[in-house]
Amino acid sequence: LLLAVFSAPVLLLILFIAPILEAIGQDPEVAKGVGVYLGYQIPYLFFAIQFELLRRFLQCQRIFIPVMGVMLVAVIVHPITCYIFIIKMELGLMGGAFSLNIVGALLVGGLLIYIHQSEEVKPTWIKFSSDALNGWSEYLRVGGPAAIMVIAEHWGIFLLSFEAGYLTRRELS
Repeated sequence: LLLAVFSAPVLLLILFIAPILEAIGQDPEVAKGVGVYLGYQIPYLFFAIQFELLRRFLQCQRIFIPVMGVMLVAVIVHPITCYIFIIKMELGLMGGAFSLNIVGALLVGGLLIYIHQSEEVKPTWIKFSSDALNGWSEYLRVGGPAAIMVIAEHWGIFLLSFEAGYLTRRELS
């Protein structure tokens, strides 16, 4: 929930990035490209939040191997999907975003499959109850900084994309 709340500004920034970039003097072609890429990357924001939650859920139980395995598969699949979407299908920026979305879905799907199939995790993977809403002050004290850290990472990626728009084609190559 905290990650979703802190992601709302990122989502708003993504939705209006092209006009914002143009308003501060960015080349319209570059602003449009950034807007297209980030717009098609919106589903990844959901996957990133879910992956972080599942990863931390497993790590709190000292379960690391499945997380590493899923990430290894993602590292192998990502260049392949990039090649297919960007080069073979000639989708350009859209293809890069599609590839990232597929990898995000793979990360979340892999961990969910492990969680639902593992006997080791079943005692801690319980259905939602109203008891989960108790103790929010403690949760916010501990979870707030962690959520800010995760969102700051995503903000950093978006800021780097923003700054890359000020580089000329020659500097980028």
